[in-house]
Amino acid sequence: MLFSLDQYLFHLINQVLANGFFDVVMPIITDQFYWLPVLIPLWFYLLLGCGGTWRRVALVILLGSVAADIVSSRVV
Repeated sequence: MLFSLDQYLFHLINQVLANGFFDVVMPIITDQFYWLPVLIPLWFYLLLGCGGTWRRVALVILLGSVAADIVSSRVV
């Protein structure tokens, strides 16, 4: 039953809900290198341009990104 539900949802998302707009847009917005020029200056602004609380947020973002990369590289 779970397998058939999984197949149904897969076909629904990939065939029925598919459209040309997202075929063009999704590869662009999901590419990590597209967002790096935006995210790196934002991170430096949080780290250097804001107060103490935002510095902690910038450090937590960095530590969380490193931890997520380590965990995902071991899972895959």
